[in-house]
Amino acid sequence: MIKEKKRENITYLLIWLAVFMVPPIMSVFKSLTRAEDTFSILEVARGWLSILPFLALFLLHNYLICPAFFNRRKMWAYILLTALSLVLFSWAIFKINPHPGPPDGRRQGPPPPEVRASMEEKPMGAPLDPNVILVIVGVLMVISNVGAKEYFKGRVNDERLEELEKENLHQQMQYLRYQFNPHFFMNTLNNIHALVDIDPEQAKGSIVDLSKLLRYILYEGDKPTIPLSKETEFLENYVSLMKVRYSDEVKVSLDLPSSTGDVEIPPLLFVSFVENAFKHGISYEKPSFIDVRMNIGEDGLEFDCRNSRHSVLSDGIKGIGMENIRKRLDLIYGKDYTLDVNSDDSNYEVRLKIPIAQQ
Repeated sequence: MIKEKKRENITYLLIWLAVFMVPPIMSVFKSLTRAEDTFSILEVARGWLSILPFLALFLLHNYLICPAFFNRRKMWAYILLTALSLVLFSWAIFKINPHPGPPDGRRQGPPPPEVRASMEEKPMGAPLDPNVILVIVGVLMVISNVGAKEYFKGRVNDERLEELEKENLHQQMQYLRYQFNPHFFMNTLNNIHALVDIDPEQAKGSIVDLSKLLRYILYEGDKPTIPLSKETEFLENYVSLMKVRYSDEVKVSLDLPSSTGDVEIPPLLFVSFVENAFKHGISYEKPSFIDVRMNIGEDGLEFDCRNSRHSVLSDGIKGIGMENIRKRLDLIYGKDYTLDVNSDDSNYEVRLKIPIAQQ
């Protein structure tokens, strides 16, 4: 993505360097082809001055208006600001050239009689003001800039999709290695074994939860997106298995939406936070809690995971773990998400807000 952005900026730089080379090249060409003309620095400066409004319009549109407003939610603001910038551009053009004359700056006398006769035979309309032509060129430049940005955006999206596919595969394999870790199986199966005699029905339920959890990872974990209902079911199964390990001193609250509609999300997006809440937020010596909430709003999906914090335990997801989570979120959502981590002496909280996609 950074590579494509550099390529885009280098392309713009080369184009503008070529544009600014036109006045000196034209002055040199005229001095070589016309004996009465010489190379003029003043003429070159005038040429550069006439280019400056175009450069200012491009910089304003490309680096301020487009990045901030060129999207569906802010399209009206983009149109309004672009129109305003074109008005200012037109004012600058007419200010620099208030009375445009012939291209070479010389006064033209009346046309010869034969030319005047032909003009009388073929009446022509009023000539188009050169400044109007320049304004039209400015409008075409803005349209071309939008096309160029969409082209490079498409290349960035292709690059992001390729990275995302690699990241999803890595995420799936990393999570599979964790879930197939003998330590995880040992604890889970030992807990189920202990329940067989104490509470056979709960043991059966735990076996079903484990089966669903592994099936989800094997068959859903490699897909780009899945229904949110499957992700919430996975979290419920995961939390149900983890709760078997702990006594009633550990308060686990799971508040997930009962109806998710057609919302689609990437798989295994929230489990890292819940997993770390169990890993770092529970003490066998002190009362502990884990509170997981999810809410679907009009402007996105909000996920909140809060757990108790004990001084002898680590704070939560840090270092490489949080870096990998943010990297994956960057690849999926770009800048359209928020991830906040807050902690105090007794609580550790992660808040994630993402845009939602409908199936």
